[in-house]
Order: sequence, then C-alpha cells, then structure tokens
Amino acid sequence: MLILRLSPQPSTNFEFILSSTGQTVSGSGQATAAQLPPSPGEVVAVVPWQVLSWHRIRLPPGVGSRLSALMPNLLEEQLLQDPKDLHCVLAPDAGVALRQGGTVTIAVCAKAWLRQTLAPLEAAGLRVQRLVPELSPRFPPELHLLHDNGGLQVLLCQAETVWRLPAQPTLAASVAGNLPDNVWAEPAVADQAARWSALDPQIQSAPQRWLRATQTGWDLAQGEWAHNHRVRGQRWLQHTWRELWHGPVWQSTRRGLLALLLVQLVGLNAWAWREQSLLAMQQAELTRMLKDSFPKVSVVVDAPVQMRREVQALQAGAGQPQTQDLGAMLQALSAHWPGNTVPEKLDYRAGELRLTGLTAADQQSLAQVPWGTLGYQWRGEGQQGILSLGVKP
Repeated sequence: MLILRLSPQPSTNFEFILSSTGQTVSGSGQATAAQLPPSPGEVVAVVPWQVLSWHRIRLPPGVGSRLSALMPNLLEEQLLQDPKDLHCVLAPDAGVALRQGGTVTIAVCAKAWLRQTLAPLEAAGLRVQRLVPELSPRFPPELHLLHDNGGLQVLLCQAETVWRLPAQPTLAASVAGNLPDNVWAEPAVADQAARWSALDPQIQSAPQRWLRATQTGWDLAQGEWAHNHRVRGQRWLQHTWRELWHGPVWQSTRRGLLALLLVQLVGLNAWAWREQSLLAMQQAELTRMLKDSFPKVSVVVDAPVQMRREVQALQAGAGQPQTQDLGAMLQALSAHWPGNTVPEKLDYRAGELRLTGLTAADQQSLAQVPWGTLGYQWRGEGQQGILSLGVKP
C-alpha cells in the first residue's frame, strides 16, 4: 500500500510511506508525483488536518438521494464559503440517520484545494483510491500533540468532531472542558506531554499517524472523486485481504487456522507412515513366502510376478495344462460357444487367441460370458473377437 500525505500548501513534492501489511511502515520518503514508487496494492491519500473542518447537522427522515440538494441549506449558517465550493462528506456511520433522520458529523474541505493538490498525481497516471482525513472523530477521545512549523499544535479528537486547541493546557481546558488522559505525541514534543496528562503519552511519528488514518472507516473520495463499482470492489478485496492476513482483530483466528493446518499435516504424515509400514510388512511377507516356497529364487524383485512364474513352471513340468495354452482357450470357448457357427480364421500368439469372421450375434453372446471367473478377458473389434489371459479373481 502506498500512502501519500497531501500538503496543505502548494507543493510539487509528496511525502509518502509504504506498508505491505497495512499495520506497520516499511518505507518512507519524499518525491514528485512522477517519481513516486509503484504500489502493488491500494493508493491512499491523507488529507491534512489543516484543511478540514468538522460540522454537525441534523438530517430529516428519509433524506436518501436528496442529500446533495439539501446539503447547502443545512450547512449555510455554519460555513463562511459557498457550500457549492466545498467538498462535504458524511461520517461513515450516517446510514441510519439518512433513513430515519438524526444528527451526523460532516467533514468539509475546499474543492479547489483538493483539485489542485490531486492534479499532479492524475497527470502522472497515479489513481488515488481513497482519501482519508489525517485526524478524525474518535471515541474514546484522544489528544494529539503535533510538531508543526516549529511549534506545538494540539488537536482534540472527540466522538463528534476534531478541535484545534490553544497550546496552553489551562486555556485548552477552558475551551474544551475536561481533557482526555489518552495522549498521542510526536517525538519532538513528547517532553511536553506531562503538562497535558498524568499518564505517559503514546509516541507516534507523523508516518505512523498517516498509517493509522487509513484504518478508519472514513473515505472522502466521493462526489467527483468517487470511483466506479469495479474500483470500489477491488479496494474492498484489498482491504479485506489485508485485514484478514495482518489485522490484529483476526490474529487469534489466524493462529487457530495455522494450528489446525499443522495438526492436519502431522496427522497426514502419521497416516502415510502407517500405510507405508503396512505395505512394507506385506511386501516382506510375500518375499518370505516366495523364498520359503521356492528356495532357488535368490533375488526378489517382484514377489507376486515371480511366484506366478514359478507356479506356471511347475505346472508345465508336471504336464498340467496352462490357462494361456491354446488348448485351454479352445476348451473354454467351446463350453460357451453360441450356436453352430464356425469362425473363419483362428490366430494364436503368446497367450492371445484372435477369432475372425464372427457375427454380431456371436459377439453379443460371447461378451456376456463371465470370462473373468475363468481367468480370461474378452473384447470385440468389428468382426473379430480376442480372448486373452486375464487375472482370475
């Protein structure tokens, strides 16, 4: 994922960070739009807190698609500029208020600034898939101490808005009331956190703050900056995959799946080892039987085949007919021959008897004979029938 921090002032350079997991920063730097590193995943632009304002409006029930038309009237008294010149985005949890009515938070920034800032990226062929606020409303509230332009900037993120407070704790408390103990501070101003809270602050650099901003539900890429369904679907898949693979919420699930896979792997290996042991025992038993029955066999390569050959040799030496002999095959055919027809030609070669000149009725009748029980197999090829040695069950 490539995360760009948009500058509140006109600039040709963009500060950027890279994150392969969406949870940690893997690289950072500054470059022009044309020199930004390629991103195999999502491209997110962070809108700086300096250009955003936050407002609360009350929506009537059933606003739905009429929101764009009603927005100028709802915000007219709260804004100094013409609402048509401003980019206004509802909070991500405003779905219920759109249907049933209620008070919602709106993020506002100037359209002209946003167009001007994103123009170099569009000219370089870089498509920003999401626009997220650098700081957004939070619950429980958070106090952020930032080092900006050589001085301290204090911002309070509450459930409904983001405030910029005076840099003195006493004045800030008089404006905002009780300040939260949850303080995030940049390293350059961490030593001043003791003035704001009795608890130790959470140290957070600017790149870490930008990365955390991408983990909220806010997306300012709406209106003229909205994307089509394909881009939104691709972005959803990327976000879902990143959360499932790297998100802390799914950490226990990932560990459980890994443990399950390990158990399955161990079980399969144990089963394969048992099957190999049984097969080895059977092969050893066949080898023992072969050597006990035929002591002259000194080298065993394939015990079943060698045993069959030795038995056939004994039968041949004793003058017993063999299954593959021509006489045995003719005797089996005569016992099941259909009618009084006679084949035109007989051809016997190496345990295979081929009969030529069979009728369709002969083929059908001979195909129904259970040759397997006799140690043979039968197949028909046109007017030919072939009887060959099979495996007797």
